[in-house]
Amino acid sequence: MTAAEIAADHGITPRELAVLTAFAEGLPVAAAARRLGISPRTVAKHQENLQRKLSTADRLNTVLRAQWLGLVPVPDPTAHGGPPVRAARIRRCG
Repeated sequence: MTAAEIAADHGITPRELAVLTAFAEGLPVAAAARRLGISPRTVAKHQENLQRKLSTADRLNTVLRAQWLGLVPVPDPTAHGGPPVRAARIRRCG
C-alpha cells in the first residue's frame, strides 16, 4: 500500500500529508508554511486535523503514529554521515 492509499484510508488529504511530511522532516510550522506556500495558521489547522484523524495529542506523537502506519518514512539513524549513535547509559541511583 502506498502512503497516499494509507492516507486516504485515514481520511488524510494530500495537503495534510504534505504538512505531515514536513513535520516528519523536523520543520517548524513557519518553515512548513513557507515550503508549502500557505500561511502558518493553515499549517496549524492541518496539524489539528491530523491529530484528530490519527488520535494523537501533539505533533511528535502525530509523526510517530504516521511513521508506524507507513505514511512517512522512518529516518535512518546512520544517515547523518557520522558514526552510529549509541544509546546513553542510564545510571541507577541508590
